[in-house]
Amino acid sequence: PKKTIQAAINSANPGDKISVYPGDYSETAPSSTLSAASGGGTYQFGLFISPEKNGITIQGVDATGVPVSNYSSVVANVELKATNNFGPSGLFVEGDNVTITGLNLFEAAGNMNKTVEVLGENFTIKNCRLSDGYSLYINDWRYDATTNTSHITKYWIEGNSFEWGTSVDICSGAGKSGPVSGRKILNNYFDGGGADYWALVSFNGSGTPVPWFTYSVGGAEITGNTFTNALQYIRHRGILDESQFNWSQYWNENHFDKAVITLSNEFSFTPRNYSYTNGSGTTFANAKRIGAIIQDEITTIAQNGDLVKIGEGTYAENIIVNKEVAIRGTSQAETKIIPAI
Repeated sequence: PKKTIQAAINSANPGDKISVYPGDYSETAPSSTLSAASGGGTYQFGLFISPEKNGITIQGVDATGVPVSNYSSVVANVELKATNNFGPSGLFVEGDNVTITGLNLFEAAGNMNKTVEVLGENFTIKNCRLSDGYSLYINDWRYDATTNTSHITKYWIEGNSFEWGTSVDICSGAGKSGPVSGRKILNNYFDGGGADYWALVSFNGSGTPVPWFTYSVGGAEITGNTFTNALQYIRHRGILDESQFNWSQYWNENHFDKAVITLSNEFSFTPRNYSYTNGSGTTFANAKRIGAIIQDEITTIAQNGDLVKIGEGTYAENIIVNKEVAIRGTSQAETKIIPAI
């Protein structure tokens, strides 16, 4: 047995499984050196999985050693202490084919940016809690710009609880190549925390003012998830391969406490493109989304002739319609609009 998870990682061979028993873990991975393919440099992460550890599994278990199979049963709480200057990045995954399951992951107070940052191909995270309100951030540092080929073509995100606005962010080359069927976001619970303005699932392409969103990204299969308590849920922005984004699937095969989408073409279920300026004064183009505020869709996104489609839920809004748009609740569930107080 090892006293820390990082000590177990350091002694593991590729393909090994590490069992993490109940308890509170405070993890630091100092002097973690990235490979030359990922830019090199030595940093402190909370946990670090290098390419020399390809294929390892870190599995939370109960007191008897039985693997945790549901995020509500997690009994290993992992505090991640990172200081890297492009994050901090609590759990940093450079290795390929890594699986993380059955853990509660959160960054130490004051070290807050990316709960998990992934550079590796075929990363899997299941049955975990990400409970600090930051990000599972998948970013393809090894994208081949000469051949326009992604290193990250696959990932699997299933059965996790993303709490207090913790988001999934796909960035800079991840999934640009490879089939969409290899990238799955399934059966997770997303709680926006009540006041968060960012999207809980965000695909960030090229051509934005953000300098580290360098390359286009691909879409994913997104089904069976529950989204609640946020202003917007699924979004893409920048230059992307639109054919990889199945907005009809996103709308119909997930559950939202409230959901609004503006369609420029109802029959092809094509969301209206829009541009927006964030609170820092940065303008993003080619955005599409499933949001949660009817008035915001009408004011910010809809154009004459569009359909503003409203999902099941209760909307406390005072709505002003000053465009020639159709506004339609879903026919399969109850939609209520009540005056805002």
